[in-house]
Amino acid sequence: MTKKERVYCDIEFNNPDKIPIWVFNRDQTKGDIISYELLFSVHGGNIDKSEWGYTWENLGDGTIGQPKKIVILNCSMLDSYDFPDPDSISRLQDIGEFKSNSKKHFLVAEMGISGFNTYMFLRGFINVLIDFKLNEIRVMNLLDKFLSMKIQKAGFSCYHFKKKAMLKVKK
Repeated sequence: MTKKERVYCDIEFNNPDKIPIWVFNRDQTKGDIISYELLFSVHGGNIDKSEWGYTWENLGDGTIGQPKKIVILNCSMLDSYDFPDPDSISRLQDIGEFKSNSKKHFLVAEMGISGFNTYMFLRGFINVLIDFKLNEIRVMNLLDKFLSMKIQKAGFSCYHFKKKAMLKVKK
């Protein structure tokens, strides 16, 4: 059974020959699943700016830090917010080499932090709570936008948002 077959078999509860392994470090090729990072960041000094527009402040405490300021101050700004282009040519510029080196693996598109967290980093925690209370439908529609990155055409089998995988199984 190949690494890819093993993962599909496990997803379908069909008793694979062994449990698939996903290694989250530089040795990920030793597992059955391998991921490709699809997000861009602009780095500078001790602040990282994501393609979504929020900036990270490195606190120097060994953690990933915290968002520095709110990007979308009020709900009216949500309608004109410019979402990152999921089909950017540069996003997949190294995908050919990656896929040719990973033919036997189950391929995962790594999307970084979850859609909910991305929304929270853009709006701020308190604003997100207010948004949910005052207009839950609008919030859910926006979260759907975060999760609708069109990566299937790149040949991946699922998305991964660090804490939650969304399987869109395609054989």
